[in-house]
Amino acid sequence: MSAVGGPARALPAGAPRSELGAQGHRDCGDRLKKLGTPFEVTECLYEHDRSNELFVEAEEFQAAVASFFNRPDELEMGRETASQAEMQLDEAVQWTLSRHTAGNLAIVAHGTVSTLYVAQRAGVEPMPLWRRLDLAAFVVLSLSDLGMLDVVERVEADVTPE
Repeated sequence: MSAVGGPARALPAGAPRSELGAQGHRDCGDRLKKLGTPFEVTECLYEHDRSNELFVEAEEFQAAVASFFNRPDELEMGRETASQAEMQLDEAVQWTLSRHTAGNLAIVAHGTVSTLYVAQRAGVEPMPLWRRLDLAAFVVLSLSDLGMLDVVERVEADVTPE
């Protein structure tokens, strides 16, 4: 099983990569190493770039995310539209699928952009799906049509590195 893959891709001009994203990749890699799962890390599986946004309370943030999902072609929050963020993940998934043609494949990405990707392919509303996903959570898609097979809302097993 490969855990993370995709082509290296530049961020939009002036968009710094967040430390949270870098830490997330380290945490995921550490957990996969502990499980003995082969993996690779790539630069293209970043979260929707909202590095220009200030911290806000949960209710205000959820309203901004709902607006982001509801107006995918408009710049509602951050430095890229929902359509741009989803397209970037789609390119990464297609590239990864072309390199890993057999066996199981886990593609690890962030919640908002993953929600955009899954909702588009599964024909579900993004906001309810996004609200279901906890840290850590995952969605199982079929390889044949990328349809949604299952949502695991929270992973309870503690595989934190010692």
